[in-house]
Amino acid sequence: MSRKQNTCGLCGKSGHNRNNKKKHPIEESSHKEVKVNVNEVKVNVNEVNVNEVNVNEVKVKKEGGVGGKSLKNEDNFVEVFNTDKEYREDFLKQCNIEYSGVSGVSNFSDNWSAKKCNKNSGFMVKQTDKWKEFKDGSKELAPTPKTDVVIVNSSTKEVIGISLKSGNGRATSADNYETNAIISSVLYGNPDYAGNDKLVSLVNKLLDAMLKEKFHNSELNMTEMKSNFSSNKEGVGFNREFEWYTKHKISCTKCNDLWKTIITEYPEFKFDIIKECLSGEYKFGSNIGKANYLVKLESSSSTKIVSVIDLSQSSKIVSIIDQSQSISKLGEYCSKIGVGNPFACKSSGSSLWMRFL
Repeated sequence: MSRKQNTCGLCGKSGHNRNNKKKHPIEESSHKEVKVNVNEVKVNVNEVNVNEVNVNEVKVKKEGGVGGKSLKNEDNFVEVFNTDKEYREDFLKQCNIEYSGVSGVSNFSDNWSAKKCNKNSGFMVKQTDKWKEFKDGSKELAPTPKTDVVIVNSSTKEVIGISLKSGNGRATSADNYETNAIISSVLYGNPDYAGNDKLVSLVNKLLDAMLKEKFHNSELNMTEMKSNFSSNKEGVGFNREFEWYTKHKISCTKCNDLWKTIITEYPEFKFDIIKECLSGEYKFGSNIGKANYLVKLESSSSTKIVSVIDLSQSSKIVSIIDQSQSISKLGEYCSKIGVGNPFACKSSGSSLWMRFL
């Protein structure tokens, strides 16, 4: 009785198997095998027999969204800063940081290096006690720093926090807890604001009007809610969604109206709120979480610097010659933020909540 020969899974011939390296060198064998990461592909089991999936036809999920690309670009910025001397010196110049091209001195440009602002790089981000008090009730596990990248001088040990904005990044996107902490910190951190009874009253009304309730396991996203409920006036079939949507709509209208009143009567207060959203001065105090400079990059896939803004600036610059005032670079940047309806909806998966900016 003759012995049954193996059939190769690669070429279909008998007498050897697919792992025979003499018949199929490793290069040939490996290019026929395609490994699919099940976490990166989406297969609709209602439309596809998973036993017949052709790995060459599976659409692989794109790497990250805008947020993911921005995080990747932070790594790119660090690499370019650390390896490109011309780029590094141009950056230092735009930050008005004095440097020297001569080695052996403390401000030698090569003494500066960039690192991500995280534990792995040795940076511990901590909020101020006052901020924690204003944000009481939040389930946030760890604070998100305003600093994305830290540049460090190995000689002087000076550290500078850099906030990177790729393209048109938001100043913040705060839930009601974070919004309360931002606005309350600015209000009570400045005696002129805290002593203004009318401003305090307007701010309290705004914060009280903000919807605290997060909506989970929604069957509709916000776009679908707006479309459905524009004709379905009683929310038939979506009772939970309709109830939350109604409260959210009322809350947004109240908050946006109060916000417009506040920024019209107190434009400097509005500037300080946006500045806090960008720098985190009240949130982090002297901690590295506070950003010293805002660096706007061309896009989420480019390290080309569009502008560098000193976050310690006031809204206006006063001339030492004639005391005339002109809007600062930071003042101009902040003036374009929060001018419409900053209170709106944010979502993640099937959860929705009210956001500021």
